[in-house]
This record gives sequence, structure tokens and C-alpha cells, in this order.
Amino acid sequence: MRKSRQYCIIAAVIFLTVAAVTSYAGEKNIRFRQTDATTTSFTIAELEHASPFDRNIIRRTFDTVAQMMNIEVNPDIPLPDIVVSSQIPVAKLPEYVGVKLGSNRFNYFSHVKNTIALVRESRIHHLAHELTHYFQFHYHIKGDITQLIYDPEPEAVRIQNRFRQTDSGLS
Repeated sequence: MRKSRQYCIIAAVIFLTVAAVTSYAGEKNIRFRQTDATTTSFTIAELEHASPFDRNIIRRTFDTVAQMMNIEVNPDIPLPDIVVSSQIPVAKLPEYVGVKLGSNRFNYFSHVKNTIALVRESRIHHLAHELTHYFQFHYHIKGDITQLIYDPEPEAVRIQNRFRQTDSGLS
């Protein structure tokens, strides 16, 4: 009886794993809801291996980046869609990034479509970098790209590097 119980447990774990993978594979865009909860703690394993397409990781990263940028999240500002960049056909990229490109294998925030596109192999630090651009656009320049009078990359790289730390969470 003990072995049959172990087999049942193993079968249940396999079923749940297959169900989770199947449900993930069926989702193209991931939206997340705003909450009041914030956390700035990620484990080393999360920073190195967690998927930036996981709703919980997106939420925690969103909240953490907002805190790092001293931003009070406004529930009236639309949240970005998170997509796998390879799902956007190369011919449609100009609609997202405003220029003609020969590849869809890169990470970016599209202020035109309010979308963050990440390559499938991305990590949390890539998401944090693109979320920084989201906050810069919606909160610093208030959605008016003509008001961008500074280079947004140094701040995005600084925040991204903090997510690359392998200490016990963010430094």
C-alpha cells in the first residue's frame, strides 16, 4: 500500500506539472493586476532561474522597481503587456518600436503599444530593465516622448544590475 501511495503522489505531481506547462504554453500575453503588496526580497535561485513571465515574479519585480525609483504607482496608468518577443512577427516590429528591424530576438519596452517584449530566455533582471523604461515613460515624462531630455539607459542599467546581485536578494 505504501508503494501505491507513492505512485499516486508521483502521478499527481506529473499531472500538475504537465497542466502548468500546458497552461503557460497557451498564454501569449501576460497581464498583471495592481495590488498594494510590495516585496523587495528575491532568493538567489529566483534571480538566476525564475521566469520573468511568471505572474508572481512580474508583480514582485514591478513593485520592487517602483520602490527603487521612488514611484507611487497610479492605478489609472495602464500596466504593460508582457510578451515573448519572438511571437511578434518581424514585419510588425515597426508598429512596436518605430523603426524597421531585421530581428525580433531582443528585449524592449514599446511605449507605442505599452508592451514589454522579452526573449524567451530572459531573466528577472531583463524584466526589471524594461520596467524601468515603462516607469520612465509613464511617470517621469508623463507619456510624452518629446519630453525625454535625458538618456534613460543609465538608470535602467543601474536597476537591472541590482537584480543581478547574487546576495540574499536585492542589494
